[in-house]
Amino acid sequence: MTDINDGRQALVTQLEARRTEYRRKIDDQVNAEICRAVLGDETEEFMSKGGQLLPLTIPCDAFKGRKPVSVILHGTEIPAATWKQVQLAILQDCDSTPEYHERLMDLRGCVLSKSRSLLAASPDKLNHPLEINNDLYWEGKQDVEFSMRALSDQILKNVGYGYWNVIIRCHDLQQNNPLDRIQAQDGRLIPLLSAPGSFRGRKPMSVILRGRETAAYTWKAVAAAILRDCSSIPEYHNRLMKLRGRLHLRTRSLLEGTPDGMKAPVKISDNLYWECQYETEVLMRNIITHLIKDVGYDCQDIAVKCRDLQQWPTPMEGSADGQERGVESGPSLHM
Repeated sequence: MTDINDGRQALVTQLEARRTEYRRKIDDQVNAEICRAVLGDETEEFMSKGGQLLPLTIPCDAFKGRKPVSVILHGTEIPAATWKQVQLAILQDCDSTPEYHERLMDLRGCVLSKSRSLLAASPDKLNHPLEINNDLYWEGKQDVEFSMRALSDQILKNVGYGYWNVIIRCHDLQQNNPLDRIQAQDGRLIPLLSAPGSFRGRKPMSVILRGRETAAYTWKAVAAAILRDCSSIPEYHNRLMKLRGRLHLRTRSLLEGTPDGMKAPVKISDNLYWECQYETEVLMRNIITHLIKDVGYDCQDIAVKCRDLQQWPTPMEGSADGQERGVESGPSLHM
């Protein structure tokens, strides 16, 4: 009798697996048809760029476990490396239509999650505010599934925005990590989210930013590439500008509007400079801590290609990274 039951259980398990596979195939087919309906003659061109094209109309749990690459609005593809960037791009597109703007303004304070407002007139009391427009902010610190459902059902539907026209390009976090496609020849890849001590005693060769490799032979050059990539995203650039003069290590400012008073300034953009006169571990800790905690920058697909100083001769590629030894205390935020 036990053998019979075991056989039936195995059969049921196989049938359920088949059900899951059928559903996945049907979902993929329907998603592809929706994309063709929305993108028209440009469908094949968009599909040829890789990743998965997902319409915003799909059940929101489908976004879990996936990382966005871009969002397609009215046939125009906008880079969006995080779900917060996806949401902000959609909300700003919605807000650009005067009729929808007025409706969004009317919804401020009316869309709630556990008594907390998701759409507000000011960033006060929001954990991670995303600025849509003057006097219009969206709460960015939410679970992916919940935030995408709230955006679609509570905001876009009520406003009348045609969110059926939105396509999001994604890749599967478990199958398509950009770092997995880059082979570290004559060196090793160290993800930026590694412990800062992992960078100590190594010579950088390049920095990988979301699948793109940029030469960087000093830690100062690595810092510059990462900071400039962060600043290239308007949302993060605005936060960096607001943090000028507020980030300190001991008595020295890390981020300022001018290089005056800095020992080894890196120019991020106009009126934005970062202090890099620190030993490697402290320099990388400063960047990792503040870009993630204070700016919200997504570092998941960023890595540094390095080689061990004890095993490789130092190339004539530039000077040392201007290290300042003996600095042990962590950075602090001066309000």
